[in-house]
Amino acid sequence: MLQFTWLEHDPLYDAEKAWSSKELPVACGSFRLGRTILTEDTKMFSHVVSWTKGMKRNSYEIYPKKGEVWALFMGWDINWSSDSHDHRSYAYDVVEITSDFATGSGTYVIPLVKIKGFVSLFVRSSNEAPFLIPSGDTLRFSHSIPFHRLAQTDRKHIPDGALELDTASLPSDLEKAFTTVNLYSWEMPVRNTEQSQDGAGTNVQDEVEKLNQNTKSEQDNGSEASVIDDNCGDGGNDSSQPESPSFDYPDPEFCNFTSLRSFDKFKKGQVWALYCDIDKFPKYYVFIKSIDPDDCTVHIKWLEHCPCAQMEKRLVQEGLPIGCGTFKVSRQSDIYDCTNVFSHNVEVTLASIGKKYEILPRVGQVWALYKNWSHAWAFEDYSRCEYILAEVLEISNGNITVSCLTKVEGFSAVFKPEKKGESRSAMSIAKNDLIMFSHQIPAFRLTNDNLCGYWELDPASVPEVLLVRKTK
Repeated sequence: MLQFTWLEHDPLYDAEKAWSSKELPVACGSFRLGRTILTEDTKMFSHVVSWTKGMKRNSYEIYPKKGEVWALFMGWDINWSSDSHDHRSYAYDVVEITSDFATGSGTYVIPLVKIKGFVSLFVRSSNEAPFLIPSGDTLRFSHSIPFHRLAQTDRKHIPDGALELDTASLPSDLEKAFTTVNLYSWEMPVRNTEQSQDGAGTNVQDEVEKLNQNTKSEQDNGSEASVIDDNCGDGGNDSSQPESPSFDYPDPEFCNFTSLRSFDKFKKGQVWALYCDIDKFPKYYVFIKSIDPDDCTVHIKWLEHCPCAQMEKRLVQEGLPIGCGTFKVSRQSDIYDCTNVFSHNVEVTLASIGKKYEILPRVGQVWALYKNWSHAWAFEDYSRCEYILAEVLEISNGNITVSCLTKVEGFSAVFKPEKKGESRSAMSIAKNDLIMFSHQIPAFRLTNDNLCGYWELDPASVPEVLLVRKTK
């Protein structure tokens, strides 16, 4: 048996919403996790798809990549959604992607034509140049087509770079469906320029390279943290994504934090924190709907943050996970059959209006705070920030007083209150600045003679740089 989770299209604008509402096919764009099911039918699967992690929770972005082959809807029109039943029988053009998709620009493609006398052998058209499909027209892409790129050594007289396409992803009558060319009359495309409307020549290859450079620049500027797969996997199968350096978290020396999230600890009605797939810290929250002891599964509903200030709204839209504030139960649900994606059981206060929960720092808890935080921070500042660790000492009407913690020499994850002179180093944070709190860290207060009053922190929730062991 094979267990898999469907990806459902997550439309970004009104035209996409109208398209999806009519159940028209969508092969690229933004997707979110859907239903999880079991199957024995592996023949339903076509091929592995390239993807990148989306900015939203449990979201994935699938767009054409350079070198891939895709089918385009022939005569495509975004207004098909208004009369969707008239377009159930589709015709296609087949293209090779010549540049990676770039947000705000799109992607360049070049038409392919079928070689006469072969079942599914295609080559680049010698009569057409690459053209741009704008980023707003991604619904024009019908589906990705698996292929094998041939070399002249594969078969005599076959042109170098010819593509043999998977017939399972093509219409049944290929001779009628696609333009065909005679192998001996076909010429290798050599034209790199096309005439623009004003009569000036445009070097298409230069445009392709320029688009690729822009795409690379955007990826470098918006690089993401490593991913923790929600289904206990290896964080994804996209070989094109750079791997983050691995880090071996030290084992706790006094408290078995793993036992705190064993299956028997989960109860209906609890709120739990899950590790975030953006920065790996426990900033996602879920409401436990039910527990199924027979198959050891946890049924959850996700909590969504309810931003108040304009700054919070902007950061949430950009995909920043926020660790404290007011949250509401969403309609999105999931089932987990492993508990290592969960961090800890969360203390919450039920808000008086609506089914909302307040998740706020409490006295005696340990939290990670953004170091040198300011109201002027943009999303990029949060993604490359440093942290300080603090114990919550006191909560008054308008402020939260915390005591900063410092690493204890000779231990991996033991921290003690930082002192200035004879008193603890404390700082006061206004409740209006709650966004300064990144996430709660599960903590165990030690009672050993030499370590009494110190904290051992769950290494999985502590920034890696703070876990480097200091020796005496």
